[in-house]
Amino acid sequence: MINILYTTYNRLEYTKKTLPVLIQNTKHKDKRFIVVDNHSTDGTQKWLKEFTKNKKDIWLIENKKNVGVVGAMNQCLGFCDGLMAKVDNDTLVPEKWLTTLLRALHEHSLFAIGAKHKIMHSGYGDWADWMKDLEKIETFDGNLYLTKYVGGSGVVFRTEGIKEIPARGRFFGWGELQEQLSQQGRLIAFHEGVYIDLLDMECDNKYNMDFIDYRLKVGRVKNAKQLL
Repeated sequence: MINILYTTYNRLEYTKKTLPVLIQNTKHKDKRFIVVDNHSTDGTQKWLKEFTKNKKDIWLIENKKNVGVVGAMNQCLGFCDGLMAKVDNDTLVPEKWLTTLLRALHEHSLFAIGAKHKIMHSGYGDWADWMKDLEKIETFDGNLYLTKYVGGSGVVFRTEGIKEIPARGRFFGWGELQEQLSQQGRLIAFHEGVYIDLLDMECDNKYNMDFIDYRLKVGRVKNAKQLL
C-alpha cells in the first residue's frame, strides 16, 4: 500500500486540472489517495465532495482551519506507514510517474526520490549547472542524481525514516528533515526520467495572469512584468 497525499488550499482551477490527471496517470494496484483540503473558501470543498463521491480509493479530509502543507503531511503520517507520496495541487504528473519512482526507490534503497521540475535548479541558471557536481546513477529509464534535497511535490518517501527521529516522529520542515536524514546516510535522489509540470511555472500569459496574486504572494515572481 502506498498513500498519495494531495493537498489543496483554494486555487480551485488548479485542482480541477491536476487531480483528474493524477488519478488517471497513477497506475499502481495497491494505492490510496488522501486529499487534504486546508479550509478552502473558493468552492474547492464543494467540488471535491462531488468529485470524490463513490470513489473508494480516495479519502477526503476537510480541515476546519489552514494547517499548512506540513500540517497536512503530519495528519497523514499519523495513520500512514510504509510508503507515502506527495503531490501538490499545482502539479501535473506524467504517465507511469509513480511506478518509475517506486522502482528506483526500491532498487537503490533510497529514503526519498523526487521527480524533475523547474524549481529544483532555481538559482543555478540551468540544469547543467546544478547537476554537474551531483553523483549520477545510471538506469535504463533515466538517470538518478543523488542530492540532499528533492522538491516537496512529486515525491515518494519512506515514513519510517521520519518516525525514527528521536522525540519527533513528525514533519518539522521538509527541507530540514531531508538535510538531517542525509547527514545520517539516508540516500535521496531525483529521477531525470520523470518530469512534472508545475502550473505556477507555465509560460502561458493568460493562465499566469489569472493567478498573479498567488504567484506574487509566494514569491514565484517578483513583479507582474515577469509574466508579460
